[in-house]
Amino acid sequence: MGIFAIVALLVAGLFSWAPGDRDEPPAPPAVALRPGAGGGLVLGVTHAQYSLDSWLTPGQRESGEQILGATPMLQNQHIMGFGVGNPEPVPGRYDWSRLDERMDLIGRTGGTPVITLCCAPDWMKGGATGTTNWDDLAAAPLRAHFADFARLSAVVAQRYPQVRYFQVWNELKGFWDSAKGRWDQEGYTDLYNQVYDAVKKVRPDALIGGPYVVINTWSSAEATDHPSELRGPYGVVDQRSLDVVEYWNEHKHGADFVALDASTATRDKGLITTPDRASQIYSDATRWARGVTGLPVWWSEFYPDAAPPADQPGAPAKSSPPATSTAPAASSTPTTTTAPTPSGGPTPSGEPTRAGEPTSTTPTTTGEPTTTTAPAATTGTPKPATATKSSAPTTTKTSPPTTTPSGQAPDNAVPVDQARAVATLDAVARAADAGAAAMLLWQPEASDDLPYAALWSQARAGSDVLRPTSLTAAWTWLAPRLRDGLVDVHRKPADLVQFVAPQGNVTINPQPRAAPLRRGGLSVTVPPLAILLPG
Repeated sequence: MGIFAIVALLVAGLFSWAPGDRDEPPAPPAVALRPGAGGGLVLGVTHAQYSLDSWLTPGQRESGEQILGATPMLQNQHIMGFGVGNPEPVPGRYDWSRLDERMDLIGRTGGTPVITLCCAPDWMKGGATGTTNWDDLAAAPLRAHFADFARLSAVVAQRYPQVRYFQVWNELKGFWDSAKGRWDQEGYTDLYNQVYDAVKKVRPDALIGGPYVVINTWSSAEATDHPSELRGPYGVVDQRSLDVVEYWNEHKHGADFVALDASTATRDKGLITTPDRASQIYSDATRWARGVTGLPVWWSEFYPDAAPPADQPGAPAKSSPPATSTAPAASSTPTTTTAPTPSGGPTPSGEPTRAGEPTSTTPTTTGEPTTTTAPAATTGTPKPATATKSSAPTTTKTSPPTTTPSGQAPDNAVPVDQARAVATLDAVARAADAGAAAMLLWQPEASDDLPYAALWSQARAGSDVLRPTSLTAAWTWLAPRLRDGLVDVHRKPADLVQFVAPQGNVTINPQPRAAPLRRGGLSVTVPPLAILLPG
């Protein structure tokens, strides 16, 4: 039996395992991942609001854990919000219940744990002691409480000695300086340094990174008052994002990696080119950040838009990327608007966007978007699963039809889930080719309000099994080979992207049209937005 056939059987067996066949999912291998330690790109996930929690059915949890544990990955969890509760509602009084559950999940599924030291208890932000106002989740701690947050971070590091990797804060939430019209990089770096010193004091082995800033882009240099020289088919990077990295790099007490976050959509016009050209942001920004800092580059969040221009044949129905901030407006009263923003970053009202939870923005006449928020989705409060079926992954040479809003299947249409998977793999290819150290997929569980690829289907009432998505098999096959540096990325012919490894290739066609490929001495046609696995 050839290697391709063996791989195909392994993948088929992996994803067809029925939860009722045994008491527990297969034990994952114990592999400690070391991004930036000389290997290749290490893939991972960030657990957010919903992720195989205790209120799911046993079958849902077991099937989901099987997918999560199919290959060793980085698994990241925040210390407050994003599926967990307030770790210190009263000074010196801790509640680790939900965070313990998430850390246990990571351990059961063979993940290498990562902790994001965000967000801060209310009393550190000027709120009442003993209360938790989830509407204020994304507010930064007051300067008077930076030392308290650093102390909490050290306590977290001591409680979870199995965790070596720590990210300090998330997207500079609460650090927008409205008066200056830029990020408060000085304030963030002060917090970072206090956290860095406190954690290193109790855990010298800890590996710590920042600034976890969003690399915002605009459609042109004329669309913003702050254009940078970092630009490409994806648009023009906002200089204020780069200023954060440069200031932090110059004034930090130390760091083991630099953390970034970006969408392929611009702030003012969304996606301005095809997804496969816009994904160049992940290679360009990786090379820029590594050149400035000399540190391993982590993509803490990445959001590749899967919707090419509507006039291209075979394109899936375009869905606008959500703004996903949990930061409330300046009045602390959430509002709703209609035009979504694609990425996090500075806004006139001072709130960053994109934390993995949906909200929306409306561009102003000056081209600077304003943000609003939907904070309820970020609490640590469990919610029961609801909704309908999800589809199994599509990784063959043909794609089942989808439907248009009118209910009719257009010619050459592909499932939106598959298009999102292709866009995600294309972004991974860009980052890997540029030498990035790690890349974290936000929320591995699919969600109706997050239009990006996931690893398993959304938990829905009436279904006792979580299904793989169109991304799952390729992600699982690539993860160990990328981390071991065994994959070369080829973009020849230009229409196709190939992950070339000794055991075979994964090929994606990011174009909305078919493309030719020579494979095994034969000429084959790769359908639009298709994923081909070895075999």
